[in-house]
Amino acid sequence: MAVLFILDAILVLVFAYSLAAVFRPPSRPAFLVSLFVLVWADLVLTAEILSLLVLIKPLPVLAAHAVLAAIALAVHRAAGNPRPPEWRFPSREEIVSSIKSVPDLWFLSAAVGLTYALLSVVNLLVPPNNMDSLAYHLTRVAFWIQHQSLAPWPTPYLSQAAFPPNAEIGSLWSMLFLHRDLLAGFTQWFSALATSVSVFGLAHGFGYSRRQAGFAALLFMTLPMIVLQSTTTQNDLTAAAMVTAMVFLLRLGLRTRHAGMLILSGAAMGLALGTKFTVVMVLPGFALGLAYIVLSRKPRPIRMVLTWAGACAAGFVLLGAFIYVQNWRYYGSPIGNQEILSNQGNRHKVGLGTLIRSNVARDIYSLMDLSGVPMPLANAGVQARARLGAAAFKALGVPEDSPGLNKLSHSFTFKTPKPQASEAGSFFGPLGFLLWLPLVLYWSVAGFIKRDGRLIPALTFFGFLLIIGGTQAWLPFRGRFYCGVMALGAPLVAAAFRPGRWPSLGRGLIVVVACTVMAVTAVTNVQKPLLGPEAIWAKARSERRYVTWNKTRMAYKSLCEAIPPGATVADIMKYQDPEYMLFGEHLTRRVVPIFPAPVTVDLKWLEAHPYRYVMVHSMGLCPVADLPSPQFRVLKAPPFKFIIRQDQARRP
Repeated sequence: MAVLFILDAILVLVFAYSLAAVFRPPSRPAFLVSLFVLVWADLVLTAEILSLLVLIKPLPVLAAHAVLAAIALAVHRAAGNPRPPEWRFPSREEIVSSIKSVPDLWFLSAAVGLTYALLSVVNLLVPPNNMDSLAYHLTRVAFWIQHQSLAPWPTPYLSQAAFPPNAEIGSLWSMLFLHRDLLAGFTQWFSALATSVSVFGLAHGFGYSRRQAGFAALLFMTLPMIVLQSTTTQNDLTAAAMVTAMVFLLRLGLRTRHAGMLILSGAAMGLALGTKFTVVMVLPGFALGLAYIVLSRKPRPIRMVLTWAGACAAGFVLLGAFIYVQNWRYYGSPIGNQEILSNQGNRHKVGLGTLIRSNVARDIYSLMDLSGVPMPLANAGVQARARLGAAAFKALGVPEDSPGLNKLSHSFTFKTPKPQASEAGSFFGPLGFLLWLPLVLYWSVAGFIKRDGRLIPALTFFGFLLIIGGTQAWLPFRGRFYCGVMALGAPLVAAAFRPGRWPSLGRGLIVVVACTVMAVTAVTNVQKPLLGPEAIWAKARSERRYVTWNKTRMAYKSLCEAIPPGATVADIMKYQDPEYMLFGEHLTRRVVPIFPAPVTVDLKWLEAHPYRYVMVHSMGLCPVADLPSPQFRVLKAPPFKFIIRQDQARRP
């Protein structure tokens, strides 16, 4: 199957390369971003079509990609075999001269390159192991492979079936051929690289030099949440990559009157809306900034904007609307359920103004992040932040905590635990607050006065801050939701790279801080630690999946390992249980979810559902009655019970 995957990857690249050349991008960054968008368009369109045919299997996928590659080659030939922008590599003398003139930029480049090379090794060695991946992202991929379709199935965790699927389709691609999640984490790793290219292109389009643009793109890669997300199978970096590609190609298309870039920007928009619901919250601030800039300039590029709007509509229909239509068909709502998007929790207990005011204050406080700062400096910083935050909340009349403001049982407190690099709880480190936010705030005002395009990322950030504050109850894991707007604000950081003695000292300090934070984040990620007693190196690959699991989850692991390969197991699971583990390391088991859960699992129920293996979350969901022995064997690992039917002839 590995050979088939390599062949399929070649076909996908042939499709993307041929069409990217046909669109004739005016620059190398534009070509690379176009290539990224077209690769994803190929994967998503193929998955959607084959899902309708219930044919998501290796050979049909290979055949579909071969057909699309052949069509792309024919279009390329009909267009006169256009070539992408030429790549001119600098001479040895030019490199030496550049190193001497901007050694800090070269040091930053080397540090980022080495770190992301290390993170690629981590992706290979450590299987996805955060709870979101095991309960939602990878579980849905395993069910897609089992059902050969993206259609929904009975589940207590509606996110598996109803959330936008485009990022997980990237994981599906490799897992379908390899029957394991060996390459699943590279979906976000490549998304981080693609986002940095768009950041470079945007910064250069805003008038910054190539060196300044490179500085901004590299600094973006050092932010803790970007480093951490690049080794997960979540979807926040992939959504950020699509959003930044959309904005970059749009600005380039408007500036150069290039219809091809506008079409690809529309495709990126469709892909973004099919990746994560939070992308919707990015659009109002972006649209406001874009409208102001377009209408305040003469001549107004109204026709080009209308072309782009048409491309966005087509991109959404082809590459984003699939899940919304499917949800409407199965659930009667485009988002599956109204609570999915809002995550309101107890929001009805507080007013909208109170919710927004509290959430904005909490998120800005959380953005004062010390992830990646070495100990004991980080501990001192956390304590100082808590004192400052408590005083600010009191002065502004913002309540520290209230059940009506929180999602589920999560509460907000200034008694923050020790700072740590966590895929769930980190934000964007000290530079995210000390460098990003001041520049975004400055351009949210200066952009209006100067009628400058840098107003767009600034308004996008503040629009997102207000909208997420008013639509979602608070939880401590929402830092990753900001990946897209932080990426759009990254080009503004190019202003920190200025010539002169004192500015060079300042940017040198920025580089030192950025590289330190990036390195500490990479090696102390609590989900994938590279140093310390839980370091991954001495563990087997299977053990690395359980680095952060508590005793309850370890018991669940032992129960999963009791199921032989190739078996069918029925499961009665609770919201956010790590259901993915039931499929096995090589996805050889068949999983049958039982939902809604029965009142109790007793002999009568088991006789009506003659599965040999049944996994039950028995505490607070579905009690298991006493069962006759030796007909049934029950293994207990609270809160789970694993029922094994001893009668071999009764298994389905």
